[in-house]
Amino acid sequence: MAASASGLKERVKDIVTCSICLEDFTNPRSLPCLHTFCFKCIEDFIARQQLKAASLACPICRDEFTLGDKGVDGLPNNFFIADLLDAKKVEKDASEHTLCEVCSFENGSSAEVAGATAYCTECGQFLCERCSYPHKRLKGGGHQILSLEEVKSGSKLTRSMNSYCEKDPGETVKMYCMDCKVNVCVVCFATEHQHHQCKKIEVMAEEVGQQIDVDVDQLSQHVSEIQSKLHQLDLSSTTFSEHANKVEMSVQQKAPEMKQLIDRQMNEILDEVQTVKQTVTKDVLSLRQILETSLVAVESFTAYSKELRKKGKPCDLTKAASKLHNRAVELQNMPIAAVDNCVPKVVFKPTDVRKISGVFGAASSLIGVLAVTKSSSGNHIQCVVSVCK
Repeated sequence: MAASASGLKERVKDIVTCSICLEDFTNPRSLPCLHTFCFKCIEDFIARQQLKAASLACPICRDEFTLGDKGVDGLPNNFFIADLLDAKKVEKDASEHTLCEVCSFENGSSAEVAGATAYCTECGQFLCERCSYPHKRLKGGGHQILSLEEVKSGSKLTRSMNSYCEKDPGETVKMYCMDCKVNVCVVCFATEHQHHQCKKIEVMAEEVGQQIDVDVDQLSQHVSEIQSKLHQLDLSSTTFSEHANKVEMSVQQKAPEMKQLIDRQMNEILDEVQTVKQTVTKDVLSLRQILETSLVAVESFTAYSKELRKKGKPCDLTKAASKLHNRAVELQNMPIAAVDNCVPKVVFKPTDVRKISGVFGAASSLIGVLAVTKSSSGNHIQCVVSVCK
């Protein structure tokens, strides 16, 4: 694997940070596995990967995917992440905007400008109490006004932002088409989806939100199982290293009995031990990376789902529901690498020097032989190293 799975785990902690460039997303695009990257980052990654691999794989979970005719341009925008980034910027601005933007524009003099107490999510303006009244009393329906405290809290801000129809950018989405699995505005509903099965976004969001909760609960058990396997793998690796060290000591203690004749055989056995250790260490590292990659895939999905459930607008939930559920089912069915019998049992069997006939040059097993076997007992891997005399 190209990257350390433990390193990837650190990279996916912040949902609005690209795990490739480690900066806030710019033009976030989603892969089929739902992991998101900056457009430029995933474009460069794919270009590099196409030079050395026949297939494309997600940089985080290694799930393979294919690009359509539009290439990277065809990857879907992650509007939920984009909303979170907008909200993050507004939260930062809320700490810096102490004056009403309308008063500042009209009066100019800071002495006559009132302090900002609210934020209009539709106009994107920080307002004083007086200037916020017209936004609340518009004839066609008042704008969504949040206090500065609500803006700084974050979650209510993202839920208050409007989401617009992809086909009619000037219209907000109101319905969810269950046949097409898309959010639609009233115009699209009337012209294209009138005879489809549709529900109000708020109603559909509540239904799919419950499924998201169920999927997250089930995957949480997956997380515990993978963590348990990793702990078991660490214990087995540590035990193996201790026993392998004992084998080395046994070989070194046995060798001096016939030092002049057995030096070469001793070195051969030690080299063999080293080869076994290197092979096992490599196998353990590979298995660890597989398990940690599985853990990253599940944890990053649950983190994204929880954040979407907590801060996403209803239309965010409905838009992502089908893909989230399908991805959750994929992750639930994802096989977890077994760690039983992952390391061998190493046994050093020394030769009884008292039985050596005296023709030392013919004694190919003068100090013993190295036996490498695997065994398991119960739920834990047993690595036993013994010296057979």
